Amino acid sequence: MMNEDQEFREAAYAHSEESLNVVAFSGEECRGLRGRPGQNLYQLLVGHGYSVENACGGRLTCGKCKVKIVTEAPEATIEELEVLTEAELDEGVRLACDVLVREGMEVVLESKRPEVKILGLEGNLDAPACPRVSRIVFDWKPGTLDDQRDALTRIQPPGSGQKFELSLNALKEIAALTAYDSKLPVGMVLYNHSELLGITNDPNCYGVAVDLGTTTIAATLINLTQGLPLETVTGLNNQRTYGGDVISRIHYTMHEKNGIEILQQSVTDGINDMILRLCDKAGISKSSVYEITVSGNTTMLHLLLGVPCGSLAVSPFIAGFTDAVRVKAKEAGLNIHPEGYLLTLPAVSAYIGGDTVGAIQATRLFEAERSCLLVDIGTNGEIVLGNRDWMIACSTAAGPAFEGASIRHGTGGIEGAIDHVNLETEDIYTTIGRKKPLGICGSGIIDLVAQLKRNGLLEETGRMLGPDELDGLSIPKPLSERVLKIAGVTAFMLDFENEIYVSQRDIREVQLAKSAIRSGIEILLTHAGIVYEDIDKVYIAGGFGNYMSIESAAAIGLIPEELKHKCVSADNAALRGAAIVLMNENAAVMNGLHKRIKSIEMSCDPRFQELFMTFMSL
Repeated sequence: MMNEDQEFREAAYAHSEESLNVVAFSGEECRGLRGRPGQNLYQLLVGHGYSVENACGGRLTCGKCKVKIVTEAPEATIEELEVLTEAELDEGVRLACDVLVREGMEVVLESKRPEVKILGLEGNLDAPACPRVSRIVFDWKPGTLDDQRDALTRIQPPGSGQKFELSLNALKEIAALTAYDSKLPVGMVLYNHSELLGITNDPNCYGVAVDLGTTTIAATLINLTQGLPLETVTGLNNQRTYGGDVISRIHYTMHEKNGIEILQQSVTDGINDMILRLCDKAGISKSSVYEITVSGNTTMLHLLLGVPCGSLAVSPFIAGFTDAVRVKAKEAGLNIHPEGYLLTLPAVSAYIGGDTVGAIQATRLFEAERSCLLVDIGTNGEIVLGNRDWMIACSTAAGPAFEGASIRHGTGGIEGAIDHVNLETEDIYTTIGRKKPLGICGSGIIDLVAQLKRNGLLEETGRMLGPDELDGLSIPKPLSERVLKIAGVTAFMLDFENEIYVSQRDIREVQLAKSAIRSGIEILLTHAGIVYEDIDKVYIAGGFGNYMSIESAAAIGLIPEELKHKCVSADNAALRGAAIVLMNENAAVMNGLHKRIKSIEMSCDPRFQELFMTFMSL
């Protein structure tokens, strides 16, 4: 929330026509920006296309939108005093959403794009190669005075009576064949065996499978002719600038002018950049890419298509669409072949999305003889239970703690993120890429909570022992020295030099997230009338699920102790599901798989609150 002083100043200047000059430095780039009185720095920077780290959409609740003000920095607010270190405050670091634009202000932003640790596709797709995109070759025979058939007629399959659908662009390419006065082989690219997309001499056709996550995006280039995954690239979702979770982004679309267009442009820009990177790696043109398949949660798919999504955030949570949507990629702003297609995977409901359906396809849970669990450890916490005869699913609204958004020093799976913690070793943590620590990601926070509990620093209630409670306990000095009071709140210091710590408040966020997911597991088991012994496998999916320690997850009660030996990594199941749909027009996802899944609404289950309180314990 804005403080009263900021609210007063914004109201006072809301109707002023005066503009203010601000200089922004990012790497070697220097830009002059024009702001308005009463506008905060976050709004100005985001409005000019800068990516500003934050999880709350600029609502002054996450403390992550740090910028350095080179000119005289304003006096720190109460909120800034709580989240910024003394060194940061002295250097002029402030929260962008808590600073009003001033004439002549100079601001420095982080310019380096962090490397993201996300799994691509390992091995082959284990799926029949039967894509919607195909290439057929025919011999072009020039016309004569005795054979004056037009070019379009000449390319139709002889004797079949079939006529290809085609666009104006494709027609122009076909008409250009009349310039050739000799026989030559011509390759035609078809979609669904009936639409002519274009003419090409390239013997291979390509497609891109995308896992569009709330925090991260992964994309894989696939040779559709040979059925081979070629390259994978990953990155952060540019939409994180507008909020760390789907609710923040839905809020942005509802309360900001052109909000939905801005978020759509943000994500399409990111995917287009990935397409270019993939094509550069493979040495091909983007015009050789004829289809993109996208898995993602229901909100992400709405935003990708620019479809209003406000109804997803309010009861009864009605989606604009859940079936697969196929449109020309250019209609959604994606840059591939001019006549290429975008296909989104179907969803089950507002909070059981296409990423979950894609993961079901990838794990083949729908073909399992014995019951299996699929647990997506992420913001929405989707869980699926079932086998070839039945499937039920729920979304647990776990929140973004495991993706770092609601943790004070939390971060995604980027280089420098603390990904594993062991308090019994000299070096108590490791970082992704062995880089300087920037924060702690989901797998690291789960390890830390488990380790604090194991070493007696954390009670079952989740309360962290304070520094004045450690006397007389057998806590090793190297650990007890890390227990501090910061702004009156107990915290465990992971890195003194960089002042990275996990506080009591962060522990509560983890408890909320893990309890939501664990409660969802128990409710689905009860609905199905089965027990732990009936479960054959537990597939762990999610942005960091593959890097998470199962032992740590079981130690804090995220995964039942009885099931930890049944857990298997699902790799990037959502991406694999999108790739299978790209490669196989007969994939179960495209044949009503999502209609076989019964959605269980947690808020309507009378046991949820009781279970939720029970599993808050560690």
